[in-house]
Amino acid sequence: TPKAGTAFTSSDWRLLIERLNLSGAVKQLATNCEWVERTATVVKLRLDARSAALQTGGIVDKLGAALTEFYGQPMRVDLELVGELDDSPARMAEREAAELLARTQALLEQEPVVRLLRERFGGVLDPASVKPR
Repeated sequence: TPKAGTAFTSSDWRLLIERLNLSGAVKQLATNCEWVERTATVVKLRLDARSAALQTGGIVDKLGAALTEFYGQPMRVDLELVGELDDSPARMAEREAAELLARTQALLEQEPVVRLLRERFGGVLDPASVKPR
């Protein structure tokens, strides 16, 4: 649990979001933010500009309420709208999904049946049809 003024990483923020049990637009808001800092009563976050529509009072207040419940004291969320973020949980999840898809496609290309179909029938593996589990 991050205490006021302590170092906190993007991975820590991602784990905290999971512990907050957020859903819907509030979770979307949180996952499209990067952690900046926590003071005694304020959590400062940077919001990816591509998700600016989530910066409504009601959604931000619900995130603040979840943080208040988690920390056991009144907390307010202070958002700073910035350009594209690289370390928000949403961007990290996108990168992880892309890496998993690339690995899955590469493994599928090496499958003996796929290679046989390609060699015998001129088959082509449609990358869009690959869905990792």
